[in-house]
Amino acid sequence: ENRYTNQLGLQQVQAAQQNCCCETQKEILQSLLKLVVIVFAATVLGKIFTGLGFPETNIVVMYLLAVLLVARFTSGYQYGILSAVVSLLCYNYFFTEPYHTLAVNDPGYLITFSIMLTTSILTSALTTKEKLLTEEANERGKESQILYMLSSKLSDAADMEAVLRIA
Repeated sequence: ENRYTNQLGLQQVQAAQQNCCCETQKEILQSLLKLVVIVFAATVLGKIFTGLGFPETNIVVMYLLAVLLVARFTSGYQYGILSAVVSLLCYNYFFTEPYHTLAVNDPGYLITFSIMLTTSILTSALTTKEKLLTEEANERGKESQILYMLSSKLSDAADMEAVLRIA
């Protein structure tokens, strides 16, 4: 019976690992979809801003906001960094001359691109770090709550038998 229980436990662990892998793949696809939707929305808004005669700085800020949103609503640094690169490429492709190419005619744009990319990556890293620290704090809070409940139950135990029942 003990051997059967161990095999059953092993099967449950393996099933949980497979589910975890599937969830991870699902999370990756969801994060990439979020990235694409957010950067696409920034591009559409940038086109609207261009049509309304807004300066290019507003478009750059829109892409910085897009990177910030991607970093906030996805997990991991890689999505924020990827969104920074994709945003830079979209800005170059759609909003700098010559349009609809990745060529750069004005050397001043190279400075804009480097500042935009650096700011985007730093913003993404800080946002992701903040999110991870918040998650860690929440986990520690849950652990503290469990320990408090356990210590309360143990302090209420009248004898060793009651302590063993709690454990």
